[in-house]
Amino acid sequence: MAKTSILKLSEINSENRIDADYFKQEYLELDKKIAKMDYKNLNKLGFITDGSHEIRKYIEKGVIFLRVQDFFEESLDIKEIVYISKEDDDLLKRCKPKENDILITKTGKIGVALVVTHDFIDCNIPADIAIIKLKEKINPFFLSLYINSLIGRKLIERNFSGMGRQRIVLENLRKIKVPIIKQFDQEELGKKVLEVYSLMNKSKQKYNEAEERLNKELKIPKIKYNKIFIKSFLDIWKNKRIDAEYYKPKYEWIIKNIEKMGCIYIRDNNIKDRNFKLNEKQKYKYIELANINQALGLVEDFIVDYGSELPSRARQIVKEDDIIISSIEGSLNSSALIKGEQNNSLCSTGFFVINIEEYNPEFLVILMKNELIQSLLKRGCSGTILTAISKEELKRIPLPKIEQNIQKDISLLIKQSNELYFKAKNLMNEAKDELEKLINQSNI
Repeated sequence: MAKTSILKLSEINSENRIDADYFKQEYLELDKKIAKMDYKNLNKLGFITDGSHEIRKYIEKGVIFLRVQDFFEESLDIKEIVYISKEDDDLLKRCKPKENDILITKTGKIGVALVVTHDFIDCNIPADIAIIKLKEKINPFFLSLYINSLIGRKLIERNFSGMGRQRIVLENLRKIKVPIIKQFDQEELGKKVLEVYSLMNKSKQKYNEAEERLNKELKIPKIKYNKIFIKSFLDIWKNKRIDAEYYKPKYEWIIKNIEKMGCIYIRDNNIKDRNFKLNEKQKYKYIELANINQALGLVEDFIVDYGSELPSRARQIVKEDDIIISSIEGSLNSSALIKGEQNNSLCSTGFFVINIEEYNPEFLVILMKNELIQSLLKRGCSGTILTAISKEELKRIPLPKIEQNIQKDISLLIKQSNELYFKAKNLMNEAKDELEKLINQSNI
């Protein structure tokens, strides 16, 4: 039965909102619950502003400029570093992050909060990211945990604004209510969040070690080629490609050096592309692009729903130790290993599902994410509105033969990285549960 909310006109006018979503019963109940506690609005806890509202010119080296896509609850994870000049950085002193400041995303993954720690990189932020410079004695890690918790998330969602592209504006962010729990509890929860950050850093270190080991084995010399190149009509006919990008000498250089090492090509029997027929009345786990952690090659989450509710592209079934690789150009780096809990899940037809007996599954993930293989994947993409790589182009990419003992060493580092990552995720969820329990108990 649908829940309804009946409000006086004076109550609506006081909020300056007329949209029904804002007055959902669950939001009203949550608001009343926190109002009974000792609480403060965010603007009472610190100075809140945001970053640059101007389009900054990116340069090759300088001050790192963070973006919304770099933010996760457990850590900052920069996939592609961009820089602004020192002069631009000086102009943005008001939003220059310092230790114990809190950064919050205003668009995209709205409301993701991170604390600036002592090992935080020298950086600056755009208008899509808000910054809280605390002035009250409150544990910043507790505050970030509260914003990332289910309670904080609902309060943030309630204050979304905009039609096409939703966001939270500073005015609405400033009025978010924060319950002030005992200092001891704040410190204990804060320690757990700090431990999460530490585990995530260790996870990334292990993954970086694996990448370095793989790069050492590949030993591809620095690319040398002329900017002008000539191709015969026979090459164009054979490849059925007329775009100049496809024939750049750098790709031939990479292929030539991989072939010197000995190589393997993906075969038809390595690709699982049979369409799975869904039962509309049965529930399935479904993996889509948004569920992939690009940095570590993991499936972070999945959707569970009836076959009748899943999108038409949910047509491929995956098994433990399969690798899924995005075929879409903008997300070619979204490769992930299927773990036990994702066994027999469905995934989008936007992925290739592969399993190659010559490679350990953990090793194959990091190999497909390597910059050399990524460049060949990008080369193979075609199309106009939505460019993607076809199955035939995927089969043309040479993969280097690597000895099994080396694969095992690299796979071990990946496994250790994954273990640390999931330990961090579980600890973060535990801390959220504890926080929500404390808030609920205070209302008994």
